[in-house]
Amino acid sequence: MKKIIQSPSWDRIVTILKNETLCVNELARRIGLERPHMIEAAKDPATGICPELAARIHYAFPAYSVEWLRTGLGPHPATREEAHPRAEVSLSGRWALLRTEHYWSDGRRPGAWLPGEIFEPGVVVWDFGPDGLLDRYESYLKVATVPYAFDRPRGWLLHEGRPVLVDKLTPVELEFLDWSDMGTGPVVRFVFKKEEFV
Repeated sequence: MKKIIQSPSWDRIVTILKNETLCVNELARRIGLERPHMIEAAKDPATGICPELAARIHYAFPAYSVEWLRTGLGPHPATREEAHPRAEVSLSGRWALLRTEHYWSDGRRPGAWLPGEIFEPGVVVWDFGPDGLLDRYESYLKVATVPYAFDRPRGWLLHEGRPVLVDKLTPVELEFLDWSDMGTGPVVRFVFKKEEFV
């Protein structure tokens, strides 16, 4: 007979899974975890949602406050419609790369985001055209034009045959996670800002 889980912490995780249309493994990947152990620990009422998990979820999904994740009190979207209002944000335009961050983990314990490279504004710019072409600039010179595709509902951006996960897209900010070197190196977060706001 299957054990029924009665944990308010797990109920909050289920709310996120429903609102974001994710399974536990997908949520783990979206917040930078290799395995969902930290998420599944929320099933235990004695453990609940640890501060690191709350911070990771809030970073990836800012609509869910850390306070609500930890205690059940505070602002949060109760439905998918509240979590995803219909305002469209466009990927098109010129985005200046500000910095990279690297996530290192030994695969057994939760890892940490560490600072990577920092870029002067305008040194690296990606210009996403509405025609599906991405112009990349380095030191104000165009170095490449490559096709790209953006799957907005799932958050996947495909460029140069590599899929990356768009972690944040606002009218001013763009962040994505690149797993392409995960076998030999870290997961890398690229942090961009619209060029006119740099």
